[in-house]
Amino acid sequence: MKLDIKRAFLSPFSDEKWKSKIFILLLLAVTGLFLLFPFGIFIGYGLQFMHNEIHNIKPLLPDWHSNFIKYLKYGVGYFVVISMFFIFSFLLIFLFIKPFKVAFAIFMFIFSIINFTVLSLYSDKLKFSEAFYLKNFFKVISRVQWTFLALVLIMFLPVCMYLFIPSIEKSQLYKTIIIISYLLYPFTTLILYNLIAQTYKKARSL
Repeated sequence: MKLDIKRAFLSPFSDEKWKSKIFILLLLAVTGLFLLFPFGIFIGYGLQFMHNEIHNIKPLLPDWHSNFIKYLKYGVGYFVVISMFFIFSFLLIFLFIKPFKVAFAIFMFIFSIINFTVLSLYSDKLKFSEAFYLKNFFKVISRVQWTFLALVLIMFLPVCMYLFIPSIEKSQLYKTIIIISYLLYPFTTLILYNLIAQTYKKARSL
């Protein structure tokens, strides 16, 4: 499935007000380290961003004007859905797969694909109940599994390096990658969300 990589990387800058919008997103990401509700708003904003991409709504970057509560509502709905899938997949994998590092790596890959699917179904109509329709859930996975898998592999490369390369957590290069990744978190999240939305949009037309 061919994706518009250039469009994805330019998506955070697709609005003349992108600086102020991204700045708010960065503040939410930082405060989200200590409080849950800012992270919920962050996720809700991402869902609206994906919805805009799926339905070709302009501007692609959502506005913040009096929409914080709405985005928080979307974020809470996401947490409700994904927590159920998290518990089920966690128990299923860790009860039957050993050792821990292997089980954790498998869990991260599978759960990430599930997460991408939940994000896609939820953001389409912005109704969290959509993610519980198992027919649509497995339909999306069957159509986009390889694209989602490629995105997961790229996203979790630092995690896999940490798990399977001895002493890499002490490497200055690894620490630098982690710090840079976090500073760019709002941008990388929007880019990833745009690629997920593009994938889902193309899968719907098949």
